[in-house]
Amino acid sequence: MSGISVIIPVGPEAHHTDFLEECLESVAQQTHPAADVLLVDDMANLSIGGGTERLPQLRVWRAPWHLGVAGVFNCGVALAKTDLVFMLGADDKLLPNCLEKCVEAYLREGEIDAYYNVGVMHSDGREDQYIACHAAMVTKGLWRKTGGFPPESVVGAADTMFLSILLAHGPVPIIMVDGTEPLYWYRVHENTDTAQRRSWFSILHEVRNKLTADWRPPTWRRYSP
Repeated sequence: MSGISVIIPVGPEAHHTDFLEECLESVAQQTHPAADVLLVDDMANLSIGGGTERLPQLRVWRAPWHLGVAGVFNCGVALAKTDLVFMLGADDKLLPNCLEKCVEAYLREGEIDAYYNVGVMHSDGREDQYIACHAAMVTKGLWRKTGGFPPESVVGAADTMFLSILLAHGPVPIIMVDGTEPLYWYRVHENTDTAQRRSWFSILHEVRNKLTADWRPPTWRRYSP
């Protein structure tokens, strides 16, 4: 089966590392092992230097300065060793068959570039979510065709802005990996990026709408199709 990387941004605040051990253990327990696990140290000053007994494939890339969620995910996709890349929050967990299901979906769909979203289980017991969000496997080809998370989305809700662009312009499809069971466990708490941006929601919606309306495929010489 195809190899897959897991990228995990780790921010500078204390709560960004509070649940990292649980997060990494969930990656270690995957039925389809990750070929590459990359911690993007976004000013976290991690003491982890590289592979561990449970995850010998673990690597750390230290950002030169604070990049924010959108920036570190973009860097993570670029630095991943495989074309398939799963995006995982440092305070969240993967269900044991998540990566296996993602790779199966990729093969089932003919190995196309797409945004492969997974169902989400919440720590507070609320209803499982199957609407596309940040919990997803992406391909490097998707990032080349779209530019990845727009630079403007560094203000917050990068996934929402990116998905809005995909829905409106359709350069690549959004594919549900498995609509029958959640594959991602999301920790609900007051320090999540979503919770911290509540007062920004109206502004973020304006940015999303403007980005979606103005979006055009990249024409950069290095990555243009």
